[in-house]
Amino acid sequence: MSAFRDWITEMELIDHQASSSFFTWTNQQSGNPIARKLDRILVNVDWLDGFPDSVAEFLNPSFSDHCGMLVRPSRPRKSFPKPFRFFEMWMQHPSYDVTVTEVWNQQLQGPVLQRIKRKFQMLKIELKKLNRQEFMNISDKVKAANSNLELAQAQALEDPTPVTFERMHLLTEELQYLRRAEECFYRQKSCINWLALGDMNLAFFHKAVKIRQACKQLRRLISNSGAEITNEEEIVEEAVGFYKNMYGIVNPEVKLDSTVIGSFIRKQVSEQSKHVLCAEVTNEEVRVALFAMDPLKAPGPDGWT
Repeated sequence: MSAFRDWITEMELIDHQASSSFFTWTNQQSGNPIARKLDRILVNVDWLDGFPDSVAEFLNPSFSDHCGMLVRPSRPRKSFPKPFRFFEMWMQHPSYDVTVTEVWNQQLQGPVLQRIKRKFQMLKIELKKLNRQEFMNISDKVKAANSNLELAQAQALEDPTPVTFERMHLLTEELQYLRRAEECFYRQKSCINWLALGDMNLAFFHKAVKIRQACKQLRRLISNSGAEITNEEEIVEEAVGFYKNMYGIVNPEVKLDSTVIGSFIRKQVSEQSKHVLCAEVTNEEVRVALFAMDPLKAPGPDGWT
């Protein structure tokens, strides 16, 4: 088994997410039933690149003691608007500080929190614009910069003049800048925290992103009635309906008396704990909480880190 695991690692294969039963083999003996997961569907990153929406499932074994395996390449899924996410690579651009300063120094009217919220919304628009102009399709930009550098190096070798050497140095700096941005982008999207910074592990980060995206996709759902749902719109409708049934809907005619609800709640907090919880939040506590966050994590649904 160790040799087989080493082969899987060497070939860079990963376990394809599959539906149906967890166990894939049985001994077919009613007196001493045994079930194990012996079968797996292994794919590589090239498969995830070519078929990112592929679906895998284990079929019923029929007369065999092993479950059959079925993989459907599947058609492209409907794309939904992506939520805003702050990317660290933006901070490497020369205009980043200027953009943030210009937005934050604008004079707005209204309460303090409303002004801060409005400035974040305005800054989000400007950073999206910066991303479209400078960082969209970052891997393609790296490839183009690398091709331009190779041409410039060839020209410098054929015609070694100050002009050709200066162009070669400028293109080298541009490529290094784009490669740092690309590494930063994939490192953040891969959510790998335990890897020490240093070499440009672009292949590793790219693979981690593909695996993470494949695991996050929901391709199949079993409804409350037991029916299997694979249509994307029906999956969304079923999920929304499930939580609506669970939590109910707002009924303005229902009035709740807080005193009645309070009579069912036992007091569990001591006076000392109550004093600590009600104490005013200090600036030091805010600073410690903020700096304790991971620099690449978003503390809330707004996408800001």
